[in-house]
Parts: sequence; structure tokens; C-alpha cells
Amino acid sequence: MINLRTDNIPSDEERLLRIAEGDEKAFYSFYKEFAPRLRAYVWKSTRSDADTEEILQATFMRIWLSRDKIPAINNIQAWMYTITANTCLQHFRKQRNDRKKLEQLALSGKRDHDVSTPIDLVQLEEIKRAIGTALQKMSPRRKLIYRMNREEGKKPAEIAQVLSIPVGTVKNHLSASNKEIRELLIAAGYRAFILICVLLNFY
Repeated sequence: MINLRTDNIPSDEERLLRIAEGDEKAFYSFYKEFAPRLRAYVWKSTRSDADTEEILQATFMRIWLSRDKIPAINNIQAWMYTITANTCLQHFRKQRNDRKKLEQLALSGKRDHDVSTPIDLVQLEEIKRAIGTALQKMSPRRKLIYRMNREEGKKPAEIAQVLSIPVGTVKNHLSASNKEIRELLIAAGYRAFILICVLLNFY
């Protein structure tokens, strides 16, 4: 049985139990500790900032969706890296841009420990559809700027140069588009997803 501490700093076991119960603050603390390690781990496979952030976002979303499994896990770090490895595998399968990387990950990944369930995947697809719905409501220019930034990994200055518009205009469009997506996701009940996106600088 876990002994609760009397100070304000939760033990690792306490924090994991809180996450399992849906505590977003505990999850925020968990993210701050482990995201840098997972980002470095993923980047070694992708060598792409855009792909790394996409995989990291999906990884932490899956961790959150699988939080009910946490109390039964003996090695939380191994569990997280397994989720990350499988998320990488799924990403490369979907993109099919680099078969060599896929083969390398397949050799080291532990597919039999994949924690993704049909329910997890359905929820992720629902979130993607919700974001797609928000994008469809944007003006063509705003949608273009958003996709150039999020999907192509271009910085505001690069977008401004390509489109021959001020950097400030690009930043304003990105800020507005991010606000629209946040509001739609919050209205759809994805508050925890918003937290993850903010932590990952997705918005």
C-alpha cells in the first residue's frame, strides 16, 4: 500500500496514481519530466522536427488514453518507450516515406506490448476529424498558413517569405487558427487533449 507524504511534493507512485485517476496537473508534471527524453528518442529516428512533434503528440495522447493501465505497470519508463516505439512504427507505416527506418524500428520495437486499443485509435481519429472540421471553416489563406506551419514545419518567417506577406500577418493568422481549433475541441469535450497540445507547443 502506498504511503502518502505529508509535504506538497507527491512521490512518483502518488503522481502515477493521480494520473490514473485523471489528474491533469499530475500529468503536466509527468510530461515536463519525460517529454524531453522522448523527444530526443523520437528525433533520432525521424531527423525531422515536424515528424517528431507529431509523434510526440500522439504518444502523450495515447499515454493519457491508457492511463487506467498505469497502476498495473511495473516499469513505467519501459511502458512509455514501448508506446513511443509503436507510435513511431505507425507513423512510418502511414507515411511510407522511409522503409529503412521502418525496418529498423520493427526490429527493436516490441509489437506484442502495443498498448493501443481500438477504442484509443477511434478517439484519436475523432480528434483528427474535429481538427479537420475546424480547418474546413477557416479562410483559404488561414488554412494554407496553418498547414505550412504544422504539416510542413515552416517557421512564420519562412511562410512570410513564400507568400510575400508580413511576418506579423502570418503570426496573426496562426494565433487565430489555433484559437478556433482550441474552442472547437473544448466544445467537443477534449480538454485533456488541449492540455497536451499546449505542453507540446502544438498551438
